[in-house]
Amino acid sequence: MNPRLSLAALSVLHLAPPDMVTCAADAGYGALGLRVLPATADEPAHPDFVGDTQLVRDVERRLRETGVRVLDVEILRLRADTDVLAYLPALETAARLGARNALVAGNDAIASRLVARFAALCELGARIAAATSARTPACSSHVRQGS
Repeated sequence: MNPRLSLAALSVLHLAPPDMVTCAADAGYGALGLRVLPATADEPAHPDFVGDTQLVRDVERRLRETGVRVLDVEILRLRADTDVLAYLPALETAARLGARNALVAGNDAIASRLVARFAALCELGARIAAATSARTPACSSHVRQGS
């Protein structure tokens, strides 16, 4: 197992989260990313993947059995109407699974509001020792410079 390699969630999105862990281990990855919140309405979703649920316990068990760790969780979107506190349960689940990083997509055209929400999310994550990293995917709406 290579501890420096991580299997991205999008690579195996068709699998259930416990099977993602097994897949990562079988392929020699030391870590993986997990999508605790769906990015779109059209992708496989696991609504019971946040909180103290059987699915979360199954993932914890697979992580222990395989030695694979969770590098990051995704995807937290910061839109114009995002309530950052609504992400607390997802961040708590991420921390429970050992993730210390959350992928964040900035989907707000007003830079000052986006920055304020990102800062609030970082503060929220800091309370539970989760770091956040922002990204602006090529296919998402971009923040206007100078806003």
